[in-house]
Amino acid sequence: MEQERQSDPLLAVEGVAVQRGGRPLLEGLNFLVGRGEVFSFVGMSGCGKSTLLRILLGMDRPAAGTVRLCGEDPAELLRKGGIAVPRTYGVLFQEGALWTSMTLLENVSLPIRSYAGLCEEDAADLAAFKLALVGLAGFENFYPNQISGGMARRAAIARAMALDPPLLFFDEPSTGLDPVTSRQLDELILQLRTCYGTAVVLVTHDLNSIRRVSDRVAFLDEESHSLLQIAPPEEIANQSPHRVVRDFFSVRSEPVTEGRRKMAKEST
Repeated sequence: MEQERQSDPLLAVEGVAVQRGGRPLLEGLNFLVGRGEVFSFVGMSGCGKSTLLRILLGMDRPAAGTVRLCGEDPAELLRKGGIAVPRTYGVLFQEGALWTSMTLLENVSLPIRSYAGLCEEDAADLAAFKLALVGLAGFENFYPNQISGGMARRAAIARAMALDPPLLFFDEPSTGLDPVTSRQLDELILQLRTCYGTAVVLVTHDLNSIRRVSDRVAFLDEESHSLLQIAPPEEIANQSPHRVVRDFFSVRSEPVTEGRRKMAKEST
């Protein structure tokens, strides 16, 4: 994967600086995300994770440096509009952000009808297929307020992947979910990676989820304003040379290797 990530990255960040209200948060960020990779950001609250995510999505400009999504400037993708964004990446925002006045089928078929040029019947068939992929077959005509929080997150994932983008961004996907539902969401992330080659950029505080699904973890450090370390979850949690990283991962959670190995086996 390392060679492929270097030669054909889905996400390339070079020399990026992040500011909030003119105050520097992060500087000199450099990393690549390859196809079929789950790449997680962690760090203390206020370190700049959410602000960085807005930059990666093209919603804000970096104070310095460049971001490329599939070779394109994400801000330019947004400016151009049309099919460029949903074909390049999908986003799962906190709480799912489904349209409450629409059924799950209507929510998922909306980007398909808007961008894929399919008739209403074909769009509905494709939307039903996407819902089935995330375990929601039979819930097509339910409204968001009629289902659980975990089901709403899965419906939002179906909508994010409606047009088969190679890259998905997940912003705190397990917030407010119970441990069992959060684990089911992790299984779905691993399924997307293993079965469909989808890359996922994950912003979360859930250490168990980070350990279970991540291929690599990036630690953002508020004090040094830097991306302090990028490493596989076992390495960054257990062998980091940085005290702040070791302290962050010292929170009690399930063993790294066994938990992640079991999740990977269950999802294939």
